[in-house]
Amino acid sequence: MGFNVGMPMLGLKRGAAKGNHAGNIRSIVEEMGEERFSTSSTLDRSRSDQNIYFGNYKSGRECVEAMLAEIDEYETEYKKTSYRNRGLRADATVAVAFIVKPEADWINNQTPEDVEKFFEDAHEVLTDLGITSPESERMRVRHLDEGSVHEHYCTLAYDSEGKLRGSKIVNLKTFRKLNREFPKMMQKRGWDMNELTAYDPEEVNGMTPDEAAAYKQEHIEKKKQKRHGLTANEYIAEKEAEKLAALQSEIADLEPKHKKAKQELDDAESKKATVEKETYDAGFKAHTLARDLEQAMGQPTSYRSLDEVVEDAEEHFKSAGEREANLTRREAEINRQSLEMRQKEQEADELIKTLRATAEAPSSKESWMVGWLKEKVPKAYAACEVEYQKFVGTRDRIIEKRNRVSGYADSVVQNAQREKGLDNNNYGK
Repeated sequence: MGFNVGMPMLGLKRGAAKGNHAGNIRSIVEEMGEERFSTSSTLDRSRSDQNIYFGNYKSGRECVEAMLAEIDEYETEYKKTSYRNRGLRADATVAVAFIVKPEADWINNQTPEDVEKFFEDAHEVLTDLGITSPESERMRVRHLDEGSVHEHYCTLAYDSEGKLRGSKIVNLKTFRKLNREFPKMMQKRGWDMNELTAYDPEEVNGMTPDEAAAYKQEHIEKKKQKRHGLTANEYIAEKEAEKLAALQSEIADLEPKHKKAKQELDDAESKKATVEKETYDAGFKAHTLARDLEQAMGQPTSYRSLDEVVEDAEEHFKSAGEREANLTRREAEINRQSLEMRQKEQEADELIKTLRATAEAPSSKESWMVGWLKEKVPKAYAACEVEYQKFVGTRDRIIEKRNRVSGYADSVVQNAQREKGLDNNNYGK
């Protein structure tokens, strides 16, 4: 009759771990190392210095700190290519721990040479199966200070693509390797190891409902029969096997739910991305509108919100309307003044015409009279000549004043028109 080997496996997380198949990376690794933070009732600390450590670490604390630093470095690179620079999930399985634990009655009766050979063969087979590898293995220790000799492994959860994805390691496929392929390969090396005959959910594929029920009942009866006459260690090993079988069944049952949940999560992520894009587009439009309003008001670009810019624009265009109304009133007043000036200009034109008419050369009769007066009454003529020169001077002053008034009116109208044109050009800016 062969011997059994327990192969419990845990997915390690950086934070709190829930479930029978999960653990906190710090507590597990420090239990493996020389700190021996173990609650096992069979632990004999006086023999802990006999434990054998493989690799670079004896201290679990030093090992876990190095692992966490490596995980942080990986996460930094991971964020560069992930969606929206997200890191690993808080509950991500970042490392794996498992134990190679032969039943006590067998391993405790082996020679030191056989113990060494068994565990070295086990390490080689586990490497061939891809359960561990030089690239992922961070600590391996053989404990000699408990009830029976066993080895602990701790590896980072790198998959075949070099990514930290514990779900690719701690799954039904890996448990099948441990339960079936590992014993078969150890048997080829000469070790009479039993295959675990735990309930395998894949065995029922293709069975009728009655056959599947009979298969399950058969394993239930086998468990009941094996409990009679077992030693404490055998019973513990069997309980571990039962837990492993239950875990496999649980994983198989949860697989469809996991796929559905993953699909729902992917759908939610897609919807979230759509909403985020729509929100971004709306924000961009609001930003553009705010900047356009500022440009229309002739203001420098700022970082104010759209609501603030709209409020400012309302005040700006309200005051622009008031300015337009004032300009209209001013234009009407200028037009009235211009009309009055035009009327005065017409009156001046009439007066100038009259003055010019009086300044024209006299007729022949008037010339004879002027000559007669000049000859007969020279003093009276001289007095008339003086008055006439005064009259000419008055006439010239009136013409000059008329020209000034007309030019001023033209200037006022032109200035008003230019002011209105400039204000219209600036309106709304």
